[in-house]
Amino acid sequence: MSFFWGRVGKLFCQGVFNAVAAAPLGAIATRGHAGTGGNASSRFAMVVAARLFHRGRNQSRLAIGVLSVLLTLSAAAQSGDSKADTIIQLSETPVMSNVRRLGVNLGGPESYAASQYMKNIIPNPGFESGEYGMVFHTMVPANSTQVLQDFWDTAWNNDSLNIGQPIGFWDGADYEIVYGSAKGRRGTVTSFGHAFGRYLYNFDSAGAVPDQWSVVFVRQQFSNSFGTKTPASNADSSTKRPGSPGVQSLHATWPGADWMSVSSTYFDSYWRDSQFEAGKLMIIEGNWRIEFWAKGKNNGDQMRVRFNREGEGSFINRVVTLSNQWQKYTYDFSVAPGADKLGPYLATDYHPILVLNVNILTPNAEIWLDDMALYKSDHANPTEFTDRFVNLLKGLKPGVLRDWRTQFGASLDNELADQFARKVTGWRPHERKATYWGYSLHDFLELCQEVDAEPWYVIPPTFSPEELQNLSAYLCAPVSSGHPYALERAALGQNEPWTTVFSKIHLEYGNELWGAASGSDPFFGASLLGGKRLGQIAHDRFTILRSGPFFDDSKFDLIIGGQNGAPARQGEIMDESTAHDSIALAPYFGALGTWNTQEEIYYPLFARALATPLSKAYTSKQIVDAYGTDTEMSIYEINYHTTGGNIPSSIRDPFTAGASGALALPLYMMCFQRDLGMNLQCAFTASGFSFRDENGDYVRVWGMLRDIEGTRRKRPTWLGVEMVNKAMFGNLVETTHSGAIPTRTIGAINGLPEAQTFPVVNSFAYHDGFDHSVVLYNLDLTLSHSIVLQHARTPQSVATMYQFAPGDINATNEDAQLLDYTTAAITDFGNPYAMTLPSKSLTVLTWSTKSGITAAPPTLVFPDTEVSLTTTSNMTVTNEATTSGPRDITGITAVAGDPSVFQLLTALPINGVAPGSSVQFQWRFSPTANGSKSATYEIATTDPDNPIVTIQLVGNGVGDDDGDGVPASLDAFPNNPFDWNDTDGDGMGDNFEQMIIDAAQNDSDPTNDWIQTFDDVLPFDDFDNDGHENIQEFIFRTDPTDGVSLPVGGAAALTTVLTALGAAIIRKRRNTRPA
Repeated sequence: MSFFWGRVGKLFCQGVFNAVAAAPLGAIATRGHAGTGGNASSRFAMVVAARLFHRGRNQSRLAIGVLSVLLTLSAAAQSGDSKADTIIQLSETPVMSNVRRLGVNLGGPESYAASQYMKNIIPNPGFESGEYGMVFHTMVPANSTQVLQDFWDTAWNNDSLNIGQPIGFWDGADYEIVYGSAKGRRGTVTSFGHAFGRYLYNFDSAGAVPDQWSVVFVRQQFSNSFGTKTPASNADSSTKRPGSPGVQSLHATWPGADWMSVSSTYFDSYWRDSQFEAGKLMIIEGNWRIEFWAKGKNNGDQMRVRFNREGEGSFINRVVTLSNQWQKYTYDFSVAPGADKLGPYLATDYHPILVLNVNILTPNAEIWLDDMALYKSDHANPTEFTDRFVNLLKGLKPGVLRDWRTQFGASLDNELADQFARKVTGWRPHERKATYWGYSLHDFLELCQEVDAEPWYVIPPTFSPEELQNLSAYLCAPVSSGHPYALERAALGQNEPWTTVFSKIHLEYGNELWGAASGSDPFFGASLLGGKRLGQIAHDRFTILRSGPFFDDSKFDLIIGGQNGAPARQGEIMDESTAHDSIALAPYFGALGTWNTQEEIYYPLFARALATPLSKAYTSKQIVDAYGTDTEMSIYEINYHTTGGNIPSSIRDPFTAGASGALALPLYMMCFQRDLGMNLQCAFTASGFSFRDENGDYVRVWGMLRDIEGTRRKRPTWLGVEMVNKAMFGNLVETTHSGAIPTRTIGAINGLPEAQTFPVVNSFAYHDGFDHSVVLYNLDLTLSHSIVLQHARTPQSVATMYQFAPGDINATNEDAQLLDYTTAAITDFGNPYAMTLPSKSLTVLTWSTKSGITAAPPTLVFPDTEVSLTTTSNMTVTNEATTSGPRDITGITAVAGDPSVFQLLTALPINGVAPGSSVQFQWRFSPTANGSKSATYEIATTDPDNPIVTIQLVGNGVGDDDGDGVPASLDAFPNNPFDWNDTDGDGMGDNFEQMIIDAAQNDSDPTNDWIQTFDDVLPFDDFDNDGHENIQEFIFRTDPTDGVSLPVGGAAALTTVLTALGAAIIRKRRNTRPA
């Protein structure tokens, strides 16, 4: 039999070899290597079999066998049943220390669209006015008092459409020249007009003449309006509700009919006005409340407040009878689930929006409104953001949140203002109305604190020097300093400096300030025109910020935003600035120029993420590193940017909003983290349904949440980042791959500068003490792949697996919840551990290597404890082993430090610690003197894994400033180390008086024998007849029984004064001494 099978095997091998050799190359080359797999393998089998048939009858039977075997192997390959494993060796060798979890940009709130995350859904609820802050560039000619603004032609102004700024718009504004020949000039714009087709600014005084493209900041405050320079008849700054933090109210008069509203606020209009496929992006249900302050001109005037979905019913419709005095009105209402239905709606249907209307019901009446709020009444979190949004962020666990809500043009005071005092802001030269309104900086910092993320704040570029220093004080100054902005922070609810809350605060000067500063620039009015101007101005502004008396360098990361698409821009910035810590980039991805196959669409997307050295971010880092300044590289925005070309939406939307996002977005970010050391990264952006591209088409891009209050669905980009953040802790460590290394090859298409052969199995591992994780990607579109994990140390048998493995790479959550990741417990985890990665999948594993006896915390820190008092703290000792019976604790021994002040109060467990069980050890700290004390102990166990467990106890004694062992709270003389009791209350210590008693009883003078008790020692006697009373000797700590022990120097000169003071103290003590 062995001969028979050997012969068949030989014939089989020869037949296959000859057939393959004879077949044309084009006939046997397959696309399986590029990911089409099964069909190519089947074709290969057919080619081999056909060649054998053509050889004649003797090989025809063999051909049938070959065909059967190869087709079986082909089917096995398609199912991923491969015998070749990728061996992934995990290590504890750091690649990056102290990694940050991936972060996200918040974006601005949208009452009309997907980003509805503020509790109070009403924008500008205090009916406040506005402010404008703008950057412009001068043009020549100019003179010492007049400048023209370049890049805007006044012929483009259109009053009927409110385009462009009218004459007088900047009258009375502040100006500051921050770059160019007139740098440093500041003053007031006396008048603003139009000349030579340009904006013309007239300054209040003469000075240096600006040259071409000098950079000027202008800042303007509006009043008696709702965001315009021209006063509005219904904005009333003469009255506001009692205690309002704002400065004006809404004044409305009878419009002529009670059905005509005097105030209307619109919500959830995106599906009506932009893209109907979005559907309702805000569903009203649950418990709600509306609050407002109002008054009428006359008692009994009536108004109506109605909140409704157009044509679908009202949620509240309330008639309010007013008095002629300000009163607060509060109304609760409840909306049943389904009352505001999600759908379905047809494209041809009307798509109703939400409306909050206020109507006057009494003819000829007048009303005033102020400080209105509309919100769900059962929010539980302490921030100004909704519970749903806060909980989503807590699930995402971002390492950093970036506050980028288009806060250009805002002043610091407005950035800190209460919601009812916060104004709308503006910054564009082609606009004349301030319209932007969002949360405050203080709101943002409270959110970061709530979700445990470091804050990244984009500073409005037009902040004045004074505002920059006040920003520093708001963040850093203690309340005890009395600084107005420290007091403002405390008044807003944060007493301690924010620098005590966060390990690092990231401050970025503006957003993409390198922009062209003209019509093609999306941030026209807030751009500086290139890296040279940006670098110099940012350097100057950061220098001012750093000069604040409370600024702490160690707590801040000062960032300049670079231009990823132009690496040389980073060199321009570095040439001009040394005051920054980091340069941040926005390496967007997702070029899509050809889409014939799934491989053409998705393999360039993945390959480009892995080809870091081909990226412009890599080039930028080389440029920055060459300066040798240790400047960090960060990412301020990253996501798909597939917004150009003529890609059909049927192709583009599944690409940008589909399953690939869960792999691509975190993969790019993790590659930048590993390969370029970019530890601070923020994806763009938390929520948003779509973006209107250059062709007027809507692209499902950027928003990682489809919406927050409508369908409430996460897009795959959010899911992927949420998954990998579960793994990011401690250090990023090396992994190495061996064995089978499956790859795919793709040509230079869709953003790839050159053809790439890339590994489809990729790993990223993290390690923090006993905690470990690995993130595994299988980028193969069709085949699963087997892997074996080899650990650096033995893991526990239980691990947690999170896995995203979509059946269809084009699936989305846009119209239904089709995609999510699974969570499962692995109960047979070990070293090694074999598993199969499904095709197009992301897998995250987390586990612990704790084994046997462990102590938590390993360093037990006691609270500050007063000398002579005690405090206790508990330590948990756990047997992390799951088998092999209990481990005994045989002893606890001090091996270093000062164990005299620590005491174990708990007896050692008699029966040991069972597997999976814990015991509590209580320790006592009893300080005898001020200062820090510590002791190191060894816990001896019968655990073979951890026979010795080392722990440390740390405590700090306080309250005994004079070192006599008695805390100040119990010390009658807290600054005298020799006395602490005053039994008779005469101002002299008992030890001092005992010296006199002992001397009186033991000397040879019988006239002193009557001095036998503390009461007998009198303060104003002079026992040793040295000319100094007893109380004086006590104060100066001289010997009252030795006539030659006298106060000397300055002490003697103060004797008379202090004696008088001592007498007063004694009289007071005697008068208050208990009987």
